[in-house]
Amino acid sequence: MHTPYASRKISLYTTRIACVLLLSIFTLILDVYAQESIEHFESTITINKDGSMHVREAITVHAEGNQIKKGIYREIPLLYSGPENYRGTVPFTVTSASIDGTPLNPIETETNGDYIRVLMRGKQPLSNGKHRFVLEYDTSLHLRFYDTNGELNWNATGIWGFPIIEASCRVILPTGVAVQQTAAWAGLTGSKDSNNITITKAQANEATFTLARPLEPDTQFTVAVAFDKNSI
Repeated sequence: MHTPYASRKISLYTTRIACVLLLSIFTLILDVYAQESIEHFESTITINKDGSMHVREAITVHAEGNQIKKGIYREIPLLYSGPENYRGTVPFTVTSASIDGTPLNPIETETNGDYIRVLMRGKQPLSNGKHRFVLEYDTSLHLRFYDTNGELNWNATGIWGFPIIEASCRVILPTGVAVQQTAAWAGLTGSKDSNNITITKAQANEATFTLARPLEPDTQFTVAVAFDKNSI
């Protein structure tokens, strides 16, 4: 039989345990909530008649000052593999970059092996929360031409160390050039998982790919568009 004093002691101990458990759960919730991520990655690829491309990427991130401090960088492959085992680098020019609507000037870039790294960062640390980066660049030699068609196969997001919550990519062919076939995949490099991807065609010469699930870190979202090989 417990004495009143012993009952109060047990009750106080139980209360303390409950508080510790609640605090631990609350801390875990905060850690998840505060995770840095790419909230949305939206890209638009406009293909010109000569085969060159203009790419616009709007990247909204959630920053917490951990890895995302003054900004982010976008790493884009420059290696080209063509017919007869030709290998070289593709033309690449950054045309603009901004953070939360403020243009970056000058725009910093650095070459890292077969990649170019565009550094989108300001002079001061970013506040915690959402920030929007917009990058535009011109490039070419990304189209491939086969016996039956021409094709763009494009890693629309690149590979990041953060989860990407939402991703979409719009491909626009030259006026009068119709989209013949489309495909898209999400996952690790080489994945052919096409689940949870919707493809719409607002115009005959364009296709929009939307990924309806988050991308895990170190995975990618790849889109493909086929067209008449004699049209570009």
